[in-house]
Parts: sequence; structure tokens; C-alpha cells
Amino acid sequence: MSSKTKIAFLTVDFLGNKSFSINYYIGVLLSYCKSCFEGDEFSIYTHKGSEGAEYTFEEIMADFRISDYPEDVKVVSTDCYDFSEAELQQLSDCDLIVSTIYFWGDVLEQLKTRYPGTQVIYWLPSILWHEYMIVKQSKWYKYDLALAEQKKSIENADHVIFNSASDAFYGERYFGSAIKRHSAIYPLPFVNEEPKIYAPAQAREKTVFGFAGRWEYRKGIQFLVESFFRYFAMHQNSQLRILSHIPEDEELDVVMEPQTVRKFKALSKIGAIEVLPWQKERKRYIDFLKGCDVMVLPSLYDPFNIIGYDCVALHVPLVLSRFCGIEEIVTECESLIKVNPLDVDELYLAMKTAAQAVKSGNDSLNLPRVSRSLDDVVAQTFDVYRSLLNDNVKLELVN
Repeated sequence: MSSKTKIAFLTVDFLGNKSFSINYYIGVLLSYCKSCFEGDEFSIYTHKGSEGAEYTFEEIMADFRISDYPEDVKVVSTDCYDFSEAELQQLSDCDLIVSTIYFWGDVLEQLKTRYPGTQVIYWLPSILWHEYMIVKQSKWYKYDLALAEQKKSIENADHVIFNSASDAFYGERYFGSAIKRHSAIYPLPFVNEEPKIYAPAQAREKTVFGFAGRWEYRKGIQFLVESFFRYFAMHQNSQLRILSHIPEDEELDVVMEPQTVRKFKALSKIGAIEVLPWQKERKRYIDFLKGCDVMVLPSLYDPFNIIGYDCVALHVPLVLSRFCGIEEIVTECESLIKVNPLDVDELYLAMKTAAQAVKSGNDSLNLPRVSRSLDDVVAQTFDVYRSLLNDNVKLELVN
């Protein structure tokens, strides 16, 4: 290995800033790479998944509020489904490849076939078993392609990083011996924002529940709408704000049953439900979180769990699905209630309890504790990197 190590991250829409959680956490790691891998070279290969304006690397990092990162990070915008021979050769020059999304499965297969000495990490952004079930049920038309690419990514990785112990558990059950080595590492965000400041109870005109995330994957939104419908019937000075890509009417049945679609449209018509377009800029996304009295994450899985972690760091009360990896390392308390999101009664009661705590006017709500620190998480991540960069790799499985 040369004195200067070359590390490449594979992602999607980095310059378009659409896969927010994935690309944000790459930025977090790059900020630590400057001191932990001083003098080494870093590159980002990003699949351009959609048309539209692209930002510069510097603009993206500024939006992430990350100012300290390695100089001369090379960003290559490409089509991972039409990867050229020259690009493959260029990628093979790297000592370590960190893939963050299944899109790159075919490229990884080519890379390991042609250049077997290349070390590859597949950093899985979601719980495999739940992703498998939800994508299948949501009628997503690229399901078969996604599953094939996911399988290639697993099979060609020297090490798989899962985002929680439950991720690892389901991943092992589904892929078995295809997983050579693995770790469970919780991706904590780099939060340098001021926590939420609560207005006095008497100053609140209404209770605002919030939901943020990718609409088309989350069957949990069906149960959120049903629970809010029940809450609104008793408390009409309330609102549900949804921050997501706005679906067309004909797509609503992908995430909701017909009777729930009718309730959703009725509540939207009177302003009780408001759907806001997804905010690419982190500042606007953070402002959305702070503008909600209670965030509700009913997801059956949550890629990278960034939204949940941000809510905890910003002191935004949270109703959290037990199917999210973050629930393994945060304590339940007055401002964080864990639920089974598939149980409408339980979800409704949790929303009601959280709203009552906020409306009590108590500005010192008990806050959850996180049993990991960002420094510890980064150190664990980079230990995996260094292990693969050494010749005789000996890794212990992290449960």
C-alpha cells in the first residue's frame, strides 16, 4: 500500500443533495477524515439520479454546516448503470471503497471480479428485512432490480456496516454466509444547531405534529394519518405537517388504504394536514423540525435514522417507531415515547400523551439520553476502515 491512502465513497445525488441522510453523513465522516487520515486522498462517486441543478461540493458542505474537511475532495458525477471502463480503472486505484447505497451493486461486482484486491465496505442505509417487505408491498416497480443490486453489494463487500443491531440481525437471517464480516455502527449526526426553545403553553394556537422523510417507502404513514384523524376529532386545534416529496393523487394508494386516502384528503382540504415539499437545504429542514411541537416517526424502517437523531439533539419531543435502529440507544422518557406504529391505538395514545406534555407548559421536559457519542461512533467506523487497509485483516463481529 502506498504512503498516501485513497478512499472513495459511492453514493447518489450528492451534488443534487436529494439523498439527504446518506450524503450528510458522508460529510460528517469527511470532517473527521481530515485529522484521522491526514494527507490521504478522498473522492466521491455520485450517481446522478435525476435531472436538475447541481451544487458544488463546497456549497453542499456549507449547507451541512460542515466547514472543516480535507482539501481537494474529488467529486465525480456519473451514471452507475453505465459506468465506463476508464471510470472502473480509476476506481480500482483506490485502496478502500465505501458504498452507501445498493445502486452500485453491479459496479462492485465488476470491480471485485477484475480487481479482487480492492477492499470494499457496503454501508447499508436501512434495515434489510423491513426494506424487503415494504418495497415489495408498496408496488415499487424497480423492486426486482433493487433486490438484485442489494445482493451484489452484500456479496462483493469485504465488510458490511449495519446501522443497528436489528439491522445486523435481519441482514444475517436474510443473506447468511454472503456476509463475510459485519459491524453494527449507529450513525450519529454532527449537530451544531441550537436546541428548540418552547413557547409558553398559553402562546400556542395549536398543537403541531410533524413527519419528515421519504413518502413512498413508509407504509407507516397509513397509521399516522389514521391516528391523527382520531386525535383531530377530539382536538381540532391541531395540525399534522408532512415534509416530503409530494405524491400525485394516484400514488396515495401506495402508502394508504382507500378509506385512509379519503380521510387524508378531507383533513388536507380544511388545512388540518399540510404537505410541504422536501427541503434540500439542511437549515430549512432543521427549521421544520423546530417548528413542530411533536415529531412522529412511524416508519417501518428509517435509512440512517438521521431525522430521529436530529430530533433528540434538538430537544424536539418524539414519538418513535420501535422498528427504527435509533430506539436501541435512546432512553424512553417524557419527551420520547416508543411505539409499535402498526398499532393505531398505541400510536394515537402516544401522540396524545406527548401533546399533553408539551401543552403543560413545562419548558424542562425530561430529555432522552443517547448511549453512544459521535466520537465513539467515528472511532469504531475508522477502526473498520483501517482493518481493511491492513494486509492481514482480523475483524471481530460487532453485535
